[in-house]
This record gives sequence, structure tokens and C-alpha cells, in this order.
Amino acid sequence: MESLLNVGEIHFSPLINFYNSTEEERGDSNEGLIKLENVKIKEVKVEHPTLGTYVFKMDETSNSKMKTFIDEPYLCFSAYAITNRTFETSNEYTIDENMQKLGKYAVIINEPLKFINMVVTNLKQQGLFVGEGMVDYLNYSNREKYDLTFFNKSEEFKHQAEYRIIIRVPELESKQIHIGSIKNCANICKTEEFINTKWTI
Repeated sequence: MESLLNVGEIHFSPLINFYNSTEEERGDSNEGLIKLENVKIKEVKVEHPTLGTYVFKMDETSNSKMKTFIDEPYLCFSAYAITNRTFETSNEYTIDENMQKLGKYAVIINEPLKFINMVVTNLKQQGLFVGEGMVDYLNYSNREKYDLTFFNKSEEFKHQAEYRIIIRVPELESKQIHIGSIKNCANICKTEEFINTKWTI
């Protein structure tokens, strides 16, 4: 956190890291998903070179999910964000207490547009920038087929209110960039202080 505050060190991680993670609030078995189909599998056929063909009947009343994941070197920077969306249904808001599982301290950026502009400008200069924006949370059971983007996640993570910046790199390895000190628009606070704070408009 000190490196983010002092020299603007931004970490970008491969999406596969979140797919593989077993940590609460970080792990997501659908991370990197670009296509999902809810299907009913009637049977599975197995052909063995010496034993012949076997057909296994499946439970046709239950759905199976066929998933396609992106297989290219895209990396992600994520942040919790309070935006206009936050107050679409109420003029009061409280951050979900599960967010404490991400750490005891947080960097609070009080000029987010300035910060985003600094990051995106740096990335564009390096030819790395792909896109940025808030995540849309979906119920993956409502439709037969979903074509997804980097900015879609399961609604079970809706409480994370995630903002993302996506980059593409030559190799699938974590990357850091430095945008310079952000002390003039950010500070470090205990996560607990913000969890127990009521936000109003």
C-alpha cells in the first residue's frame, strides 16, 4: 500500500490467479469466462479400444454448465468503487462487511477520475490498455447462453462493487506500472472504519 501511495505502483494480475485462488472474496471459479451455456446432457458415450462402447444415461432433469475460458495473456487491476450506481435504489449505503476479508487496511482514493486518468494514460503510452469500467453482475441461470466480457461476474460477488482495468501483455505474468505519487489524492485507512461508515447522498 505504501508503494501505491508513494510511487503509484499498480499491480495487474492474470485472471487465472483469481480462478485458482482459494481465498475468500478473491477466488472465483468463473473468472476469465467468455461463454457459458446451460445445457441438459442426456447421455455420455465412451469408446474404449478393447472393451468397446459404453453409454451412460444422465439425469435429464438437472442442468450442466459448459464453460469456455479466455486463453490469452490478459491482466486485471481491481478496486472497490462507490459510484452513482451505488445509490440507484437508496440514498444510504453501507459497505458489505465481507470486504474486510481482503485486508485490514485500504487505500482510499478521493479523486478517482484523476487516478484513473493517470493509470490509463500510462497504459496507453505503453500500448497495453484494453478497457476499464464497472463490473456487471449476472445470474448465470436465467438464460440458456451467455456471451461474456471481462466486466461480467456472477451476482454472488455483487457486494464487491468492482471496478476493473484490463491490459494485454506479451506473456501471462503479473505486471507493475508506476504512475507517480498519489499522496495528493489518496490516503491509507483501516478497512473497519469504512465498513462501519454509512454513506449518504
